[in-house]
Amino acid sequence: MYHQVLVPKEDRDSFRFVYRKPFSTGPPLTYRMKVHVFGAVSSPSTCIFALNKCAEDNSALFPKEAKSVTTSFYVDNYLESFDSKQEAIDRARGLRKMLALGGFNLTKWITTSRTMLNELSAFGLASPTIDLDFDELPTEQTLGVLWTSHHDAFLLKFKIDNDFASTPTKSKFLGIIARVFDPLGFVAPVLFVMKSLMQEIWKL
Repeated sequence: MYHQVLVPKEDRDSFRFVYRKPFSTGPPLTYRMKVHVFGAVSSPSTCIFALNKCAEDNSALFPKEAKSVTTSFYVDNYLESFDSKQEAIDRARGLRKMLALGGFNLTKWITTSRTMLNELSAFGLASPTIDLDFDELPTEQTLGVLWTSHHDAFLLKFKIDNDFASTPTKSKFLGIIARVFDPLGFVAPVLFVMKSLMQEIWKL
């Protein structure tokens, strides 16, 4: 997404970098990025503005798609549910047409429906690396949560240090709680018990 949004010419000095070819003995050359880059603090907000601006400018022709952009995008991730496969396919096609007008190319679509993926592939919307007849559908990460499209289930992963059982400490227990990233609150009941236990441990 970032590389699809141009930086104005007057601002490109802020994206200068030096580069020298490997094994070259000459001085490094200075270049300027023409597009937004990963890691720049300004990139997310700037690109989201450009995405929303594209939706606003084309809302008359694509009213449903424009609403989807403003309500269902998180930076470059699009998350939405539909009542039917045909509705989802129509929205995917419409979104691609509308956002193409602003220079955005939507790719890497994934769904739980192999039938829908097969139809999306004909329009270049689904990943060409998936064999829909034999491969298991992949697991994707969105908003910090893993979603396995093959089973239509969310996964949460965290790691406990091997030495926790032998030498448990307050800081290690607190570290386990902090490692659980659960923005949707799937394991909130379990975390509540762990946090309550942490309060009791802290009194010891």
